[in-house]
Amino acid sequence: MNNRTLPRNYLFQAALVATLAAWMATSTASFAATPAAATTASAIAIPEAVRSNLNLQTQAIEFSRQVPVTQGMVTISAASSNQASMQVSAPADGQVMGTLPQVGQVVQAGEILFEIASAQLGDAMAQWQMAQAKVTLTQQNLNRDTALFKDGLIAKKRLEATRGEAQMAAAELKAASARLKAAGADKPEQNGGINLAVRAPITGVITQRKVMPGERVTTGQSLFDITATQDQWWLLAISPDKAPSAGQKAELKIAGCPESASVQLMDLAVDPTSQLITLRAHPNTPCAALRPGQVTTATL
Repeated sequence: MNNRTLPRNYLFQAALVATLAAWMATSTASFAATPAAATTASAIAIPEAVRSNLNLQTQAIEFSRQVPVTQGMVTISAASSNQASMQVSAPADGQVMGTLPQVGQVVQAGEILFEIASAQLGDAMAQWQMAQAKVTLTQQNLNRDTALFKDGLIAKKRLEATRGEAQMAAAELKAASARLKAAGADKPEQNGGINLAVRAPITGVITQRKVMPGERVTTGQSLFDITATQDQWWLLAISPDKAPSAGQKAELKIAGCPESASVQLMDLAVDPTSQLITLRAHPNTPCAALRPGQVTTATL
């Protein structure tokens, strides 16, 4: 029999393998007996006296932190289709009077923008006033003759003549009102002078002014452009690979605006020139610091 001495390293490795096998068998039996305990992580309590010696550092855990995808230049629009603007044109020939609103000024629907001193309007107004006075007079005559006829003091022929004059005066007033409306006065009874008040058709901001005080204008001449401000959209051109996918929530944030705007529309086609697509975000409340046509930086 050859009694050779085994190396120490071999004996150590054999002992280590035997120990590991015994530990695994014990752990397997324990896991099979108490599965609930095996799946519950146990906390390690470190005494305060030991903690200072271990030089431990702690950091708060942050969950669901949103990381900005990208930043880009945003164009502010009055609507997603850029069609929420209206022109203000001269309703009659004449001279522009009064103080005119400035570009960037916010106006309300129905607010007087300026007045036009129009000779055409003055003539039409004079004719309307004469027709109105004639109607008043002939109606009084008709009321008088009707009472006299009932008392048998005048003939029926005279009453019919008076009634005919009243009807003719009413027709002349109707024609005068039509001429006055054609001259630009929609409500002649509310027009106290020969100056025609031109009002804002919508609530919005003045984006273009094409007239100066005292300038003479012609009927139909474009004088102002007003862009609505009740509806505000933020348009961001972005690379398709950075665009949100279908069903994914995305928002645009602009510094200085109190709330972000949710992305509601996204182009499906890529612009052939820029190779970008446009995201359209709509804030619940328009940002007062922004104006239609303005370009600023936004974070997606």
